[in-house]
Amino acid sequence: MSATAAHADHHDHAPGFIARWFFSTNHKDIGTLYLIFSLVTVIFGATYSGLIRFELIDAASLAGQLTGCEAGACGDDYNRWLTLHGLIMIFF
Repeated sequence: MSATAAHADHHDHAPGFIARWFFSTNHKDIGTLYLIFSLVTVIFGATYSGLIRFELIDAASLAGQLTGCEAGACGDDYNRWLTLHGLIMIFF
């Protein structure tokens, strides 16, 4: 066995999971992370959009059931859903 082969047997230089995915400069890994992040934020944005539409069917009923508040007791829940949806769609 040559010295190079013996040296290669003792050292595995493959990066770990965190180092590969979160500290990578590889354009393919960065693109994959971007796609995953965008899909997750689309799911959150669509969920908030659906909650806003359900809230408009019967004002304060859905938000009250989800947050445990009586109608109007926790403030304007429609504006809270709308703001969360808007922030997710703008920044993510």
